[in-house]
Amino acid sequence: MNNSLETLKKRNEKRAHWKKTIDPNSFPRFILRVCKDCGLKKECKWTSTFTQTGTPEYRTQCKDCYLVCISKQRKVRRKIITAQVLKKKYKIKQKCIEYLGGKCEKCNYSKCIRSLTFHHTDPKTKVNDVCKLFDRKWEKLQAELDKCQLLCFNCHMEEEERLYNEHKRYGGEE
Repeated sequence: MNNSLETLKKRNEKRAHWKKTIDPNSFPRFILRVCKDCGLKKECKWTSTFTQTGTPEYRTQCKDCYLVCISKQRKVRRKIITAQVLKKKYKIKQKCIEYLGGKCEKCNYSKCIRSLTFHHTDPKTKVNDVCKLFDRKWEKLQAELDKCQLLCFNCHMEEEERLYNEHKRYGGEE
């Protein structure tokens, strides 16, 4: 059930009043309390909030049970978050591929996004791998993409092999 805006406004005003008038050092940070999970009497931590009457609120769980509960919640959310991150990275890679023309510059391959790679034409100007910049601003990513060629995996490996052999031929270290 949602509260009306008037009720929320009154509640927020009361909370602001209590936060201003109550000294946080005037009450204990921990109190002895029966943990709702393990049923043992242990210290429970202050949650940094107050009730409407101004009394401090404490967790209903001991530290150990609280950490177990948080761990379970994170485990449940991990798959969801991982899927969301992969979906976001896929969309960013699509945008990068479109920015560079959408197909391999050598053989015009464009069937599978996962097989298209970004090849730095001059390794000396390379700041970072393109995929490591996916969570940065588009301008930074664009600056790095301007130094790259879009190649399919096979053409990229052929190019790397060519560069490796050329480097080896002209006295490079092995």
